[in-house]
Amino acid sequence: RRPCVIQNLDIDFTGFSEAVRVEGKPSCDPLIEHAWIGCSGDFGVVVAGESAPTFRNCKIKGKRGGMRFMQDCAPDIVDCVVKDCEEGAGVYAYDRCTPHLRDCVIENNDHEGAIVMNRAVMTLTKCHIRDNRAPACEATHEGKFILDRCHVHENVGGIWLWEKGTCDVRATVVIEKTAPAVLCDPGADTEPKFGRGTIIHGFVMANDEALAKLTPARGVQWQKPEAAPSLPGEVGAFKFEYNMFTRKQ
Repeated sequence: RRPCVIQNLDIDFTGFSEAVRVEGKPSCDPLIEHAWIGCSGDFGVVVAGESAPTFRNCKIKGKRGGMRFMQDCAPDIVDCVVKDCEEGAGVYAYDRCTPHLRDCVIENNDHEGAIVMNRAVMTLTKCHIRDNRAPACEATHEGKFILDRCHVHENVGGIWLWEKGTCDVRATVVIEKTAPAVLCDPGADTEPKFGRGTIIHGFVMANDEALAKLTPARGVQWQKPEAAPSLPGEVGAFKFEYNMFTRKQ
């Protein structure tokens, strides 16, 4: 039995703290569904501890970011929309958390669509990540993305990996025109995987090992642009404002 079920609510918090926070042991697994969650000063949702909540069919918006996952939590996010975050990414994952997003849309955020840091692993299944004003997916430290049957398009960059950040991309479409569709930090110790059925339309900025995995022999379709796009300038989401707790700089 779940500790609680929250349904059919509009939660509009105007202070400088998250609108919804779930934190506790694995037995802390509430169901939040058919809700609109907004916060004018901070994150819409924060999940921490070892909790394992389910958010289903929710619309989420926060000034500093939509959803923030920390510590050892394992949330299940189903059929949700995370959009219109003004000063941050749509979804963040830190520490050792393992969030799973299924059939979700992450769109129109002023920064990245999703960010993974530390040793977090974020799985996205049949999700759309689009129209964000920074890369769709950005991994750093030892963070990892697993993308399965997703659509990534019309962001300012596709899948970007820094340091030991990595990805496992399966049957996913990545279409990016204004910035690299795939970027692997040249000095990074990263081992990205691109599986069969993956289609990449755009420029790939990567080391030889990563480039070797983007070949027809591995079932990956790679359509190269006629000219390589330049990296974005230091404006908007790419402006240097050092903060080790929010995003890769």
